[in-house]
Parts: sequence; C-alpha cells; structure tokens
Amino acid sequence: MDMAVVTAESPDQRRSDIPPSLIYEELNGTVLYRKGYRDVLAQTKTVDEVMGSSSLQSAIITLILLEIGKTLTEEYFIVSNEPGLHLAPNNNLSNDIAIFTLTEISQFDKKYFSVAPRYVIEVDVKADINPQEFGSEEDYIFYKTQMLLDFGVEQVIWITSDKSRKILIARQGVDWVVTNWESVVEFGPGCRFSLQGLLQKRGIAGLLS
Repeated sequence: MDMAVVTAESPDQRRSDIPPSLIYEELNGTVLYRKGYRDVLAQTKTVDEVMGSSSLQSAIITLILLEIGKTLTEEYFIVSNEPGLHLAPNNNLSNDIAIFTLTEISQFDKKYFSVAPRYVIEVDVKADINPQEFGSEEDYIFYKTQMLLDFGVEQVIWITSDKSRKILIARQGVDWVVTNWESVVEFGPGCRFSLQGLLQKRGIAGLLS
C-alpha cells in the first residue's frame, strides 16, 4: 500500500527505526503500525510475514466481495486490498472493502482516495493498538468508525473473526447495532448477506478453528 501521504505529512510522528512499510494508518496525527511490527524489529519475523491477512480474514473479504458484486450496479465501484483514504492532514485510514459512487471519484492516481466511500466493510483490527492512545481494540473500532461516518461514509460494517464472531453495523443518524455472523446484514441498494450463510454455502464453516 502506498504510504506516501503518511510519510509526507507526519515525519516527526514516526520512529526512525521502523520501516515505512509497517505503517498502517494515521489517526489525528498518531501513527499506527501493523500488528507484528515489534516482531519485525526483533528480527523474529520479516516485513512480508506481517503484511498479509490471515486465511480466515481473506476468505471473509473474498466471499463478501463476490456476494455484493452480484447486486451492486455499475453506479458503484468496489475496491479492496487496503485502499488508503485521506480524510485530512494527519488522518489517513486503511479499509478492507470500500464502495464508492463512481461519479464522485474525480480520478485514479498514485494518491489515496480523498472522497468518502458510501460503504466501508472492515474485518478485524490490523493495527497495533497502544492502550495509552486508544484504549482497547474495541475503543479503536468505535473511534475509527465514527471518523468514517463523520467524513461522510453512510454505513460501516465491522466484522470480528475471533471467538466472539460479532458484526458491528454503524449508520449515520441511527443507533449502532452489534449482531452475530448468523444475522442478515443489509446495506446499500439491495445488498444483503449472512456471513455464516456464505461460509456454510462454500463449505468453509466446518473448517473454522
């Protein structure tokens, strides 16, 4: 993922001994590094080993992409693979799936997207969260979700793949909802999915540890 925006805007916020490739996001001037970056610094893992998603995270993202791709019209454009989102100076986020209205994108270039997606779908927390800065991972999820909504995103869906197997559904102007994988999640123009149903349909549900 291109980190040019982050490194150009916040050189004083980064530790000089951490490679820029390990930067995941920047929230209000606070740089967040990828989970596992400490292992890289300790030379017990390589940068490549902490860059990717787990097999379960990848499966979830892929199944959702395939499912919603059947419904969304050409008015919308889906991007994945950690597209960068530039909200403001010192605020650069990463998403798992972002769905834009195509007419609102002025150009595709080497920079982050600077227009709000209509919908964002996240799977787990991929940043190393410092409790002194953001509290728990749950606090970070709520904080980032609110930032996205304030930026203009209509709906944020956040999936956790740990034993809790929860889904946070946050929309502008209504109470947020936390539900389970079995529930049917609806968003956008007719998009709906049950994550558990997708996993079962593809024969993956029985392979979960």
